[in-house]
Amino acid sequence: MSNDKSFRISRRSVLAGLGTIGVASAGAGLGTTAFFSDTESVEASIEAGRLDLLVDFRATYKTWLGEASTDLIVDGPVYPVPGDEMTYVVGQAPDWRDSEGNVLTGAAWAAATSAIDACQYENTTDIRSELDQDQYVDGTPDDDSDSFYTGYVDGDEGLMFSLNDVKPKDEGEATISLHLCDNPGYIGVTANVLENSENGIVEPEDSAGDVSSDDGELANYIYVRVWMDDDCSNTLNGEETALYQGSLAGLVEAVNESASSQTPVDGLQLMGAGNNGCFAPGVHCVAFDWYFICEPEDFDLPSDAIAQGTIGDELDAAGIPRDVNVAQTDRLSFELGFNAVQCRHNTPPAFRHVVGEGFGKNDAGADGLVEPVALEGKIRKGQSPQKGTFAYTLQNNVTNVSNPLNGTNVPNGTSQSFTLSYDGTTANLSVDDVDDTVDIDVASDITDAVGVTVRGRGTVSNAVVENLRLQVPSSGIDTTVPTLSAFDNASYPADNEPERYCAFLDVDGLDQGFTLTGDATLTWDANSSQEQPAVYFFAGATGA
Repeated sequence: MSNDKSFRISRRSVLAGLGTIGVASAGAGLGTTAFFSDTESVEASIEAGRLDLLVDFRATYKTWLGEASTDLIVDGPVYPVPGDEMTYVVGQAPDWRDSEGNVLTGAAWAAATSAIDACQYENTTDIRSELDQDQYVDGTPDDDSDSFYTGYVDGDEGLMFSLNDVKPKDEGEATISLHLCDNPGYIGVTANVLENSENGIVEPEDSAGDVSSDDGELANYIYVRVWMDDDCSNTLNGEETALYQGSLAGLVEAVNESASSQTPVDGLQLMGAGNNGCFAPGVHCVAFDWYFICEPEDFDLPSDAIAQGTIGDELDAAGIPRDVNVAQTDRLSFELGFNAVQCRHNTPPAFRHVVGEGFGKNDAGADGLVEPVALEGKIRKGQSPQKGTFAYTLQNNVTNVSNPLNGTNVPNGTSQSFTLSYDGTTANLSVDDVDDTVDIDVASDITDAVGVTVRGRGTVSNAVVENLRLQVPSSGIDTTVPTLSAFDNASYPADNEPERYCAFLDVDGLDQGFTLTGDATLTWDANSSQEQPAVYFFAGATGA
């Protein structure tokens, strides 16, 4: 009997609801400006400043079906994109049209959203009476459904689109333009699953191995990418990097795990070009696309939700069969939210977070980022006869004091939590499931720099650090880096290089004490040498 039934599925046989995608925005912040007149009396006026975040979006859906069939799937009208057969606009705000009432091409919409000043309108949610007919758009925003807006999204929620019958290989995208008015601001993004229901188990789901009666699997089968879209084109070009790629379920988890109490915004802070990631007033686009995976090669799509993994690996880790039939009848509803806080008077404690590449243990130091290095530590595969163990050490580089290596029987490929702590005098390195810890007195040369390097070489020699977290109590810094990975030369994907070191620089209060924690996984074989794979720690002073 053939075992490839998951790839012979009829697209029509999958009934799945991809629910509302909500866009939220919020305006916040207060500023003052004083003006003094040159008269006999001194006068002053104080006026509240403005920080407003307005959102526009354009959502499209490609069903590989004609307009009449697509119209039955979408809650609301659909409009063919000029020159792009079988791709339909299913929601947009504002609802820009040409003089004949047609939706704009993607390029024309990108030009309009980038050029039109959303902050100029008095009534931002209905701009029809204020619209200046110019070279960007000829028509007036329509109001023929809940998913087509007469203005910008400026409130708690906004409807992007609602789909009733998505099928394997369906895909869609949304370009979201964030219009920041008047003042520089930090921008954060949140992601939440509002509904993820099994909605009953039909016979094909049961045959595919779906045993869950509660949560559905559709969020695990929707592959998404998110990136800062510099030209608002919704095309991931060579100069842009995905902020996330993987399952929708993984996106929600990644955003929530990456949120730090150190950032002034809710959720994951997007990074602007200003200090500490501040965005200048103006238009900043975020792109989001999705694809309902189905084909065998789809399971090889890269995923950031699992170290050096694929969306197939995600499904395996979650115990979900690689059979798209398990998503039949599932219902999914989720939202993306955006929030802004003014940069002025909200600057977080200063530090720089730098990531880089290279195989050596001193890559960060070699780049001149940390100079001098006052403290080094390591967690590495043990040397013979300790093969099959972790070994670890701390070294005071100032007085050349080093502790003995401590070996422990840690199984190959097992994740172990580590803690590197410093109280201003003594450093300590400890590893989970290990009775021994390493203490060492450190001279005062640890001032404001600390970091981690991962190293992997050999036939099978891999090092992964996940959930890297730096906490500095005296300055309130609490920040997390999701994953650092280093893999052997044979399996290393040249087109998807992970980061190999992470340095925190100019860290206020580091000299008074810090804690660096994370989860290390080392994988090796009999041909791997004692230093490969390894995780190295360094601390000292900021150099370059």
